[in-house]
Amino acid sequence: PRVTGLRCDSCVLGAYGFPHCEVGSCNPAGLQTADPSLAPGSCACRAYVEGPACDRCKPLYWNLTPENPYGCLSCKCDTRGTISGIAECQQGDGQCFCKPNICGQFCSTCKDGYFNMENANYF
Repeated sequence: PRVTGLRCDSCVLGAYGFPHCEVGSCNPAGLQTADPSLAPGSCACRAYVEGPACDRCKPLYWNLTPENPYGCLSCKCDTRGTISGIAECQQGDGQCFCKPNICGQFCSTCKDGYFNMENANYF
């Protein structure tokens, strides 16, 4: 219940804490202040966090943790190696979305047999 996504790997809007997907409160990891009893929608999120329950990182950020004062880390993708030149990454593991012949978490390395990584090169 309260699980969504193509792979059933995230919580529905207003719920947080996959796989338990709690509702009716704010995610403490994403809050500016430590009061998770606030109702969804009235939560004050940290700088790089969004959602009614402050339960997910904004685009271009990942790894929501209470230890991070901003809530999430920057993706740090190399836009020369990313699809569409966007520095967005997967929320769960920070893996950037690489062009077909580019590899590495940050899309910063050409696969064997390829060279000349540039923004203008699709492959």
